[in-house]
Amino acid sequence: MNRCRRLVAVIVPIFSVTLLATLMTSAPQIHEARADDASLFVAGTEIRLGMPKEPLLSSLRSRYGLTQSSTDSYFVWEGTGSTAKLLGGVAFRNDRVSWVSRDWGQFYGTNILKFATELQSALYNLQTASRGPVVAYVSKPPGVPGLRITEIEFLSGQRKLTLRIVEGDEAKAKGGECISLQEILTSK
Repeated sequence: MNRCRRLVAVIVPIFSVTLLATLMTSAPQIHEARADDASLFVAGTEIRLGMPKEPLLSSLRSRYGLTQSSTDSYFVWEGTGSTAKLLGGVAFRNDRVSWVSRDWGQFYGTNILKFATELQSALYNLQTASRGPVVAYVSKPPGVPGLRITEIEFLSGQRKLTLRIVEGDEAKAKGGECISLQEILTSK
């Protein structure tokens, strides 16, 4: 298992850069994003920056669980208890959507193929929705004994895609070694 994690730690950054280069030069577009498209699909709902707060929360509450994280921000969940899955989040300013995130998933153990597919979809979405260049930033892991968290952020316009790799003895002991992918759209 250690060998697999080391292999993933080496392959993921190489794969990400290679995939990003391929996406940036690929001609076919699966779907067209509008030039003014400042939206993100979360929990089967298109959430646009500037949407009114109450109709959106009402719609989400009717199908999913919401957890208020601060006065004007919420997490969106599917399911309950230990089987609940985080789908994303939404925040408001002046009763309008100012920030939205979509959690593409968390991947453990041998789910690397599923992860690669989700990463490709997320990067493609980032590229087509923003219609601008994509910049990658790799963070240096903090010096926490027994835990290493590495982040690779792909930035384009108002969108950010964060690839987070959590590994180490501390994470393993808590069953939390994984790779996660999150997309965020925020107003300027």
